[in-house]
Formats: sequence, C-alpha cells, structure tokens
Amino acid sequence: MKTVTAKYARQNFAEILNEVYFGHQKIVITRSGKPLVVITSIKETKKEKKP
Repeated sequence: MKTVTAKYARQNFAEILNEVYFGHQKIVITRSGKPLVVITSIKETKKEKKP
C-alpha cells in the first residue's frame, strides 16, 4: 500500500486515481503524519464484500 500526503494527493489527484484504478493498489493519504483515508477502487470494494 502506497502512502502519500494530503498536499501531494491534491496536487496529483488524476495520477492518484490512475494508480488506484489501473495499478490495482490502495493509497493511504496522511495529514500531519497521521493516516486519514484510504483510496481504493470500486472493483476492490466489490471483491471485499463478496461472501
């Protein structure tokens, strides 16, 4: 799982989206050094919900 700052995510949003969707990876966004959110593709979310 890749980790980036909120500032980097704002400045490179399109790149982040492409990495998540096409690169099939989750990205953690941090603020002040603390994990804030995880961005994942809808495909991955659907896989996790299957029984």
